[in-house]
Amino acid sequence: MDNKVTAIDRLAELMKEYDFPLNPLVDTMNRISSWQGNTNDDPYLWQQVRYFEELIKQGYVTKKTID
Repeated sequence: MDNKVTAIDRLAELMKEYDFPLNPLVDTMNRISSWQGNTNDDPYLWQQVRYFEELIKQGYVTKKTID
């Protein structure tokens, strides 16, 4: 069984773990919804993952807290 994480899976993990600002979140979701690819692991989707990870690295995103 292949347990490889796809780009879509990684995006979902990041969105579950972090509070992203509305503008980058909407922009990325629009890009994904208009994307014409046919796989959940396309390089274009990984580019969106890297964008989210860079926002985290640069401190523009806060980690969600569990109450």
